[in-house]
Amino acid sequence: MNQKIDLVYLWCNLDDPNFKSKKENFLKNQIIDKTANNPCRFTDNGELKYSLRSVELYAPWVNKIYIITDNQIPNWLNLNHPKIKIINQNEILPQSAIPSFNSISIEHSIKNIKELQEHFLYANDDMFFNDYTSPEFFFNKKGFPISRFRKKRKNNHFTIYEYALCNAENLIYNKFKLLLNYEPHHNIDAYLKSEIINCYEAFKEEIDASINSHFRSRENVERAIYQKYFIAVKKGEFKRVSRVDCKLNPIMRLINLIKKDFKKDSCLIFPQNRNIEEVLNKFKPYLFCINDSEDTTDFDRIYLKEFLEKRFPNKSSFEI
Repeated sequence: MNQKIDLVYLWCNLDDPNFKSKKENFLKNQIIDKTANNPCRFTDNGELKYSLRSVELYAPWVNKIYIITDNQIPNWLNLNHPKIKIINQNEILPQSAIPSFNSISIEHSIKNIKELQEHFLYANDDMFFNDYTSPEFFFNKKGFPISRFRKKRKNNHFTIYEYALCNAENLIYNKFKLLLNYEPHHNIDAYLKSEIINCYEAFKEEIDASINSHFRSRENVERAIYQKYFIAVKKGEFKRVSRVDCKLNPIMRLINLIKKDFKKDSCLIFPQNRNIEEVLNKFKPYLFCINDSEDTTDFDRIYLKEFLEKRFPNKSSFEI
């Protein structure tokens, strides 16, 4: 495809005293789910630097890279790089939503980046390219985004994330009578800016409520609503992926490792795993995510940093 494709990240650093103080002061007047304030949601493990190294290696065709922050800038970032632009929250969120400590709120506001291309990718800072990946991996011949989902979701409401997914599913079902209760593959995804705007207009009240939710809550609507909306109205491409989940369960680890070798679209890995390299070398995914969670320890984070430095050792042009 010939269209320019941008890439958007969210990033924050809990070690920044100003950010930490702002969050703690704001919390004094809030009643929230305790998991919404877990350090894993705000801790900077240095992943963004390595994710950008992976972009330069395996997706050099990316146009502009927007990094959304709350008046924070990574101290290693080359701000003079022509592809890099920092976006502060107050540029895209309404005043009523600031400050936001809720990634869901910020994700719903990406559409407000003024110069953002129609075709763009969105990634958390813990998501990485692992092999050369062409634009056609994300957009089909019609220029439509390829939406990747995995198995059908059980009707569980154990976490605020699961509530948010269910809320998105219910909105789509109630409007289109189409049940798309599939789990997102939790990796770098493709979007059309115009269709996000159309979806927002269709569910403005519910999405606005999520935007104005300063911390995650059970009432939030997960960003998967945009992919599911596009599938409903445009018959967009819906791809089921068999993702490798590398968890601590030794039985699941054994099952993964005895499967035949074949290339995967993506892998979801947790920092507490110690077989990350083994899994990546076996399944050779185009994308992988090392997902920080409530279970991640400081020792896990040390291992994570060591692994990423080994995996992406060469400094990119995005660094000072």
